Amino acid sequence: MKLFTKTLAVATIGMLMAGTAQAQTYIGAKVGKLSTDVDGLEKPMSYGIYGGYDFSDALAVEAEYGKTEKFGAKGGSGDQIKLTTMGLYGAYRMPMPSYENIYLKGKLGMTSVSSDEKDSDSNSGYTVGVGVGTHFADNIAVEAEYSLSPDIDDVKFTQLQLAGHMKF
Repeated sequence: MKLFTKTLAVATIGMLMAGTAQAQTYIGAKVGKLSTDVDGLEKPMSYGIYGGYDFSDALAVEAEYGKTEKFGAKGGSGDQIKLTTMGLYGAYRMPMPSYENIYLKGKLGMTSVSSDEKDSDSNSGYTVGVGVGTHFADNIAVEAEYSLSPDIDDVKFTQLQLAGHMKF
C-alpha cells in the first residue's frame, strides 16, 4: 500500500509538471453511486477528484482519489463503513465520427481500496472502466463512467459516476 501511494504521488506530480509546459493537463471532480454484489447492502454516494495528462487526443494517464459516504446494511442496522480509493489509470478516448463532440472512453489501471473498519483488509488490483463523454468547449468535458474495482473482503465493487474536468 505504501509503495502504491508513493508511486501514485510521484506520477501525479509528474503529470502536473509535464502538463504545465505542454498545457495538456486536466483536473476534475466525480460524483456517483457505489454498488456491491452483497444483497441488502446500501448503495452509498461516492465522490472524488482526479487529474490527468493527455499524451494525444486519444491517450491519457489519470490519477484519482475518492471516498464514499458511510454505508452498511439497509435499514441502518449493523456496522457502518466508509471506503477510500486511490487509482492510476491509462485512458483511451475514441471520438465518435458522426457526433463532433462526443467520445467513448475506456480505462485500465490499478486501484487501492481501503475501509475505515478496523478488521477490514485493504486491497489493490486492476480496475477497468468504460464511459461516454462530451466536450462543451476545447478545455471542458463531462463524462459518465462505469468502473469495476478490486474486491475487498471478497466483496465486488462497481461505480457509476458523472465526472467533469477542465484542461489547462
